Amino acid sequence: MQIFEGGRPVKTVLTTKEFEWQLGLDIRDFDNVVIEGDVTLRGKKLKGSLSFRRASVNGSFYFEDGNISGDLDLRGISIENDLRLEGSHVGGKLDLTSCRVLGVIDRSASRVAEEEVVIDVQAREYRGPREKRVKIIAKHRRRQAA
Repeated sequence: MQIFEGGRPVKTVLTTKEFEWQLGLDIRDFDNVVIEGDVTLRGKKLKGSLSFRRASVNGSFYFEDGNISGDLDLRGISIENDLRLEGSHVGGKLDLTSCRVLGVIDRSASRVAEEEVVIDVQAREYRGPREKRVKIIAKHRRRQAA
């Protein structure tokens, strides 16, 4: 389903299956896309770069033990659950600028060949190389009835 503004598509809503189908067609630009469900790239070996600028994932983003030869651009992505990058390898640049993750960001044992950009990142918990510019969002506590 496409969302139009001024006659041009500005946002696409994809189910997890539609995302996987497009990825299989070597589509690598998912900027401004809304994905209804999880992004599952566990153990995948991808050629080139992958972009999710200002995308929304209504689930988790899994790239554990994955390998991408180019850049992984997650600038401005919003993820409802977790961002799992443990054991992954990015052959180019990893950009997490302004990403918002309501769950955990796990980068333990991940490797980046070129530059890592981690600026203004928000998450409930962050595991991996510690950056000064990672803001931990306080866990929401439910109010107890009086």
